[in-house]
Amino acid sequence: MNSNQQDPESEVSLSAMITAATPRREGVSRGSRHKARELTLQALYQSEISGDGISRAIEQLCEENGTGYADLAYFQHLASGAWQRREELDGWIAKAAANWSLQRISTIDLSILRQGAYELLAERDLPIRIIINEAIELSKRYGGDGSRAFVNGVMDRLAGMLRKAGEEEAQHEESDGDGALQEMSGAEPVETEPGTGMDRDTSRG
Repeated sequence: MNSNQQDPESEVSLSAMITAATPRREGVSRGSRHKARELTLQALYQSEISGDGISRAIEQLCEENGTGYADLAYFQHLASGAWQRREELDGWIAKAAANWSLQRISTIDLSILRQGAYELLAERDLPIRIIINEAIELSKRYGGDGSRAFVNGVMDRLAGMLRKAGEEEAQHEESDGDGALQEMSGAEPVETEPGTGMDRDTSRG
């Protein structure tokens, strides 16, 4: 696998590239998730380079693309989620990148992997192939030489690891929810008289 570091000039042009690739449409009610992922890449990249929080980038990009056809709700969800959990995601990426330190991965490739990893972890109903293909498309369009093969390889490994982690996380959340409901109810379990189908009052002994 290879992940070449882009020079500063090519990385700075990312915003202009995504803006130029985004056509404007009036009156579109349902936005494009592909464009949402492009905007997420731009937001993650800008925040990583500037050192600012993600909120400023999200607000700016929503204003700039308000009349476009990106799914802005999904963009905000994806960008904020990937940024807030980036340390956790970076740990998974480091495991999947096989002998590549995060410092060797270009900022653009790392941003693509972060959002792809977040989708694998958080969007459990979204098919794995769609998430990987979208990440590959972003790497082809905005990454450097070797980005496509690198992102493809890492995403394949991440898919195996993160979908399992996502399922375990979901089971843990369900377990916590069931426990909370039992605490809130405070009710003793109701027993049924054998053969009658009627409830028995356990308080009478």
